This record gives sequence, structure tokens and C-alpha cells, in this order.
Amino acid sequence: MCSAKDLHQKVTAFYGRAAADPHHRYRSWEHCYRFFRSRTREGVVTEKDAAALQLGFHLASWGMYRGSSFLLQHAYTVHAGVVERLASPEFSPLWEKEVGSEVSDLRLVRLMLAAAASVKEAYAPFGAATDTLATKVIPWHACLLARVRSVLHRRLQGIGPAVLVPQCSVCREDDPILHRLQE
Repeated sequence: MCSAKDLHQKVTAFYGRAAADPHHRYRSWEHCYRFFRSRTREGVVTEKDAAALQLGFHLASWGMYRGSSFLLQHAYTVHAGVVERLASPEFSPLWEKEVGSEVSDLRLVRLMLAAAASVKEAYAPFGAATDTLATKVIPWHACLLARVRSVLHRRLQGIGPAVLVPQCSVCREDDPILHRLQE
């Protein structure tokens, strides 16, 4: 288990360059996250173009616009349908608080998986969205969604939960959420 000091050192090492450079590409996630978290669902829909631009820049900075991606062939407006879907009343519980760090967040797993499926459906007219794209689009709970996806993927492959490896660099083998997911 990592100590608080070890975790701080790892985060600082990863984030050090970005912290020193206000224009670093890692900042795009912060800008996107801040944009979506500082608005209500209705506010995001009202500012759909700005939301789509934030999302597009975030995805581009994390390599989701590479040559093989269908996103490369489209303008930022390709994200407008995704923004509308994520801001729909169906997903309102995901907007109510920070999601992904508390065991009680497990009650939202099905809703998060539905949100990821909805993202894929919104992109379908343009191309096939991967799980990676879907989790990058849903920044406020991507870590928990990645953990859930890992558990489900391993179960489908017949790999026992004892060999589960967290998908997030901040997650730990003794993470209570991972243990609850494995039950």
C-alpha cells in the first residue's frame, strides 16, 4: 500500500511539468473538467458549442484524434450529440456530486455504463467509439468506469478476480471499490 507521501510524490512527478506550464497539454483535461463541473446540465446544453469545443480539445490532447480515429475526419460539432446525451435528465445523478472515490458510488455503476453506451450511440453516425473514447468523454467518473470495465472484461474472459489489476494509476489492489466490484 502506498503511503500518503508516496502518493504525493507520484502525483507530483506525473503532474510536475503540467503544473509548471499553464499551457501544457495535460491542462486540457482540467479545462474540460472545470467547464462541465462548473455548470448545471442545463447550462452545458445552453453552451453546447463551447462544451463540444472543450471536449474536442481534451480528446485531441490525449491522442483521440490520431490518424485511425474517425474523429479526425470531423469538426468539433461531432461532440454536440454526446454533450446533449450526457446532460439529459437520465444521467442527472452523475452531475450531483464527484463520482468515483466512495464505495457508495457503486450504486451508480449501471448508470455510468449506460452513459458510456449512450456516448457510443451518439458517435455511431460518425464512427465506432471505443471504450477508451467513451471513458475519456465522461471525465467526472472515468476512473471508476475504467475499474468497472476492467472487472467486467476480466469476468467475461474467465479471469478470476484475484488477479484483477487496477486500470488507474491512483487505484490500489486493496481499493475497497475494487473489492466490492469483485463480490
